[in-house]
Amino acid sequence: MGNITCIPERRNGSGLEVFLQQKWNDFLDVAGDDPANLHVWGMLACVYSQYWLIGGLYVFMDVRGWPRFLRKYKTQPGVNEPISWADLQRVSCRLKFERMSPYYTRIIFIIQILKTVLINQALLTVPMAYFGFHLAGKHTLPDVRALPPLTTIIHDLIICLVLWEATNYCTHRTLHHRLIYRFVHKRHHEFTAPIAWVASYVHPVEHIVSDTIPASVGPALLNCHLVTAVLWFSWLVHHSLITHSGYHLPLLKSPEAHDYHHLKFTQCYSPLGVMDWLFGTDDRFRQSKHAKRDRRLFGTKSARELVPDKD
Repeated sequence: MGNITCIPERRNGSGLEVFLQQKWNDFLDVAGDDPANLHVWGMLACVYSQYWLIGGLYVFMDVRGWPRFLRKYKTQPGVNEPISWADLQRVSCRLKFERMSPYYTRIIFIIQILKTVLINQALLTVPMAYFGFHLAGKHTLPDVRALPPLTTIIHDLIICLVLWEATNYCTHRTLHHRLIYRFVHKRHHEFTAPIAWVASYVHPVEHIVSDTIPASVGPALLNCHLVTAVLWFSWLVHHSLITHSGYHLPLLKSPEAHDYHHLKFTQCYSPLGVMDWLFGTDDRFRQSKHAKRDRRLFGTKSARELVPDKD
């Protein structure tokens, strides 16, 4: 007899949960339900595709300066418009280039960022995901076929958020210590006005200690279902791209706090601001115009139009 795949049917729960379980089963019937493929390669493909495609849209706006009507949403107007030769030199890994047109200068600038990001993703994240799953995860992770209740997904996402806020704050602030900063975190702060792909433009040590580990603490401790983990890491990618994009766009999260961190270095270490509030590491930010602009926009006016530099 051939192998028979057991497909869970949710007999209890809301109609929405039953519907989602059916759709999830339909998806797995097409994509396959091998845990290794889904947790390692499927997860990486999902997260990285969002990082490069959505981040690429932001970077395209900086490289081409189009569409022009979105320029008013820049958090630091006039910066990276276009990306300058001085900025290129800071991230060129000491390679020597002849002066060239501003357009090609920007292209080389982006290439230098891509090199660092791809090294971190391909040589660090991929092996960590692969060996993490095969050494520990595959023995404990829940059945990919059985979706958890919506309340469990929401509960797990909230706990992941709390743990990430605390661990990221601690590791990030540690990287700013004077004995560590110039060896590790300084690379990320070559940008006082970041662009989206700079989110992962970091030293390999920082990529592991301050990016990967804090993001993974919650899913690892809670033994999250695949769907919960996909939702969590997808949200993290969007959050990181937005806060490094240099654009404060309507309806999206405000990047003002983290943009201020890149501008001033010693303020706003935490991703959500809660730990900064608890430890008082956002005191100067809260007294600035940037804090007044730190809101979600629901109209077409930019944050600088709502809170001008000059009253």
